[in-house]
Amino acid sequence: MKLFNKLPLNGYIFDSSDDYFLFRDIFVKLRVLDSLKNNPTFLTTLTLNSAERADIVAHRLYGNSNLAWTLYLVNDISDPDEWIMDNKSLETFVRKKYDNFGETHHYVRKNEVADLRANQFMITRNPFGTVDSSPEIDIIDPNTYYPVSNMEYEEANNDSKRIIRAIRKEYITAFLMDVEKKIREYNV
Repeated sequence: MKLFNKLPLNGYIFDSSDDYFLFRDIFVKLRVLDSLKNNPTFLTTLTLNSAERADIVAHRLYGNSNLAWTLYLVNDISDPDEWIMDNKSLETFVRKKYDNFGETHHYVRKNEVADLRANQFMITRNPFGTVDSSPEIDIIDPNTYYPVSNMEYEEANNDSKRIIRAIRKEYITAFLMDVEKKIREYNV
């Protein structure tokens, strides 16, 4: 993308040799102001299905799949692998991460199970009292606790990525101009 061609070049010297490698400094701080991140005028909220990749969403929103990076930026995603996975990719990921995807990942209190199921088994955002995996618990009382498998945990984590924010189409051009201006200022 042309915008990234404007990022500063840095050189990296390998070991004691005189050879060096030039690369674009992608770690330039190009973050959206925190005040804008929750501004409903500037941003819109979308609910994705599991097959919608960032480039597809960017094309649908802006007519340009190369603007997928704006979705990563607005949603604080530093690694594209953090984007929602389709079912096949999720299963591959879980099988690779865990020896036994059906094994218990953690426990939740039974009275929280209804809330979890109502939210497509999303793990609640408040970690206090929700997850109980302390080693002091030798016997899990099935009347009090419900086991959450590795697969259920990862499915819930993946489902939590379905709701994203995006810059509204009418503001994307102004946003891109602002980013380009910040890159120019950085290069001075």
